[in-house]
Amino acid sequence: GVSILGDRFAEVALPLAFLDRTGELVLAGLFGALNFVPGLLVPHALGRVVDRFHRGRLLLAADLGRCASYGVLALVIGADGVPLALVVPLALLTGALDVLGSIAGNAALVDATPPDSLLAATSRLESADAAASLVGPALGGAVVAITSAATALVVDAVSFAASGAIVAVALGVAGHGGAGVGTTPPPPAS
Repeated sequence: GVSILGDRFAEVALPLAFLDRTGELVLAGLFGALNFVPGLLVPHALGRVVDRFHRGRLLLAADLGRCASYGVLALVIGADGVPLALVVPLALLTGALDVLGSIAGNAALVDATPPDSLLAATSRLESADAAASLVGPALGGAVVAITSAATALVVDAVSFAASGAIVAVALGVAGHGGAGVGTTPPPPAS
């Protein structure tokens, strides 16, 4: 839920951050679209990765990677003299991590949910996505308006840190290293 809200928050905060730095509306729109390019190019490859590795750990890596990426984006957007060319690879990386997080999260949900509860669990996830789609963009715009674009990106980074902490607890990373969510599936049949 928290990472979904962070994704929706970023859909507005990223282009507004670029607009704040450049004043260019068209470029801000193109920059906002960059975050979605990996969703067209890499889902199949990342799905194969999710099929071969521990899904919960991949979800954790995606959350922590997005935390770092949004933190660096905040520095680039907020600092004068830092080349804006850095935002292109960062936006593409963040988009790829969004795809990885989505695929790993859905697969981990299936791993962690008894079959007779899967419909209810996926329904709750879709409801959380719908709620985040309503709240996230408005919240992203409000944070940019009240503070700054760079601050909005820091808030987004914090949302992914919080999501990562929740995943880490679910995985048992902080303590006894239990199996947790998203166990590694058996190797695919040849």
